[in-house]
Formats: sequence, C-alpha cells, structure tokens
Amino acid sequence: MNLRYAFRLTALVILSWFAATVSAADLTGNVGATTNYVFRGFTQSDNGPAIQGGVDYAHASGFYAGAWASTVKLCGTSCDSGLEADLYFGANFKLQNDLVFDIGYIAYEYSNSNSNSAHEIYLGGRYHGFSLTYYDGHEVGDYSYLDLKVKVELQDKAYLIGHYGMKNVKSGNDVNDVSLGIAKEMWDVDFALTVSSEDLTDKTKLYLTGTKRFDIK
Repeated sequence: MNLRYAFRLTALVILSWFAATVSAADLTGNVGATTNYVFRGFTQSDNGPAIQGGVDYAHASGFYAGAWASTVKLCGTSCDSGLEADLYFGANFKLQNDLVFDIGYIAYEYSNSNSNSAHEIYLGGRYHGFSLTYYDGHEVGDYSYLDLKVKVELQDKAYLIGHYGMKNVKSGNDVNDVSLGIAKEMWDVDFALTVSSEDLTDKTKLYLTGTKRFDIK
C-alpha cells in the first residue's frame, strides 16, 4: 500500500469513529448569490452569476457534515448549464493555544456533461488567522491541492483574506491560483469582494458574493 492510499484509509477510519459518536448537534443553513462562481481560480459559471445554498451539521465532539449546491455553467467543447452538489463530512481536533487540526472528505457531483465528479480527502490546520490544508483528490486522474489562507481583521469587523493555491496533477498541467478579498457582514448578510487569478490562462476575475446564514435547530 502506497502513502496516498494509506492516507485515505487512515482518514476514513478516523472520520467513521467520529461519526459513530454523534448524538446531538447544531444544524444551520445558508443561501447566497455571487456575480461569478470561482473555484480555485477558475470560473464555474462562465463568468456569470450563480445561486448557492447549503446546510451544515456540527457536533460538540468536533464531527461535522454538510451539503452545498450551486448553479453552474461549464464550458468545454460546448457550454452546459446545470447544478453542482457537494457532500462532505469531517472532524476538528482543537489543541492548546488555539491550534486546530481538521480532517475530512468531500465529493463533488455535477448534473451536466461538461464536468466529471471528483472526491477529495483533506487534512489541515489553522492557527488564528492562518490556515494550511492539503487535499488528496481523484477526478479523471489523481491530483493534490495545497491551500494557504491568511485572514486579517480590519476595522468595524471587516476582514482582508488572502489565498494561494497550488494544484499538482499526476497526468496533466500543474496550476497555481491566488486571490485577495475583503469581507464584511452588513444587514445580517456576509459580503465578500474578491479578485482572483490563475496562471494557466492568466485571467483575472473580480466578483461579489453575498451569503445569509441562519439556524435550523
């Protein structure tokens, strides 16, 4: 067994153990819209708007699970509108000095024909405003993705958020992406204005996202 499959097996065993301990949890929902659905530097809505929403389940033990969906317009040989649905679960391990480790699994499913389903196991850590997460994924082939984020609090509870991502594809082109955004809650809605770019096409995107969160239970 190589290291990649050992990592996946270990992650699934840990998450299964956490899932077995679930007895009571908080359930929340979210709905939102964006002027451009951008994921890891690439538009998923042909540079147009998208409607999004999801539900999240969080347990005091650190176990969590959720589902999230967005309208998409994916353009390959042709443009195809449809729906993306993401299903995920994971667990948080909080240590001293606000250091948190996170391990989880996520599956990406699409209703249209221009994209393939994918799944990832991830392992990461965060400390105050810094986070680093490694994703081990499979789509048509195996790939990995490294995600570095920095979140800095500004005045009036606004935040500056920087991101750098590095995707390594086993059989294909590697690609890096960067983004910088400012986020603030207004009228009980979380707004974020973000500029993003990736080095495969070297195209820059500016987009606005608004998300409303609410308690279900």
